[in-house]
Amino acid sequence: MGAEVHIVYRRSEEELPARVEEVHHAKEEGIVFDLLTNPTEILVDEKNSEIARLYAQLKAKDEQLSNMDDQLRVKDVQIAEKDKQIDQQQQLTLTAMKDKEELKLELDEAKVEVDEAKAQVEEIQTKQEEASKKGFFGRLFGK
Repeated sequence: MGAEVHIVYRRSEEELPARVEEVHHAKEEGIVFDLLTNPTEILVDEKNSEIARLYAQLKAKDEQLSNMDDQLRVKDVQIAEKDKQIDQQQQLTLTAMKDKEELKLELDEAKVEVDEAKAQVEEIQTKQEEASKKGFFGRLFGK
């Protein structure tokens, strides 16, 4: 016949859906294996109308799968963006929680300082009251 037969397959020889003996016998008969190849077009003449019809169906199915893949990629990007937003919100929340703790510590320190200042003021006022109760000579001689 003189025709050259090719088997075009997108995967490796180990992944062929055939037994090892079948592949071996096919190679002995001169069949060419084009592996790890993605066919883009099948050329047929008018005699092979059934092959052309099947090829058109395969091409339509491939377009459907391609469209679905594009939609899934868009969804993946949208999910990735939402994940990024959630991560940013979590970071902001953590930062706010740390800031809250720091502000609480600063507030506690400020309260301690105010209490110390109040105690000093009360001490000074007490000394002044005691001094005013002593008389002129008592203040003068410290008694």
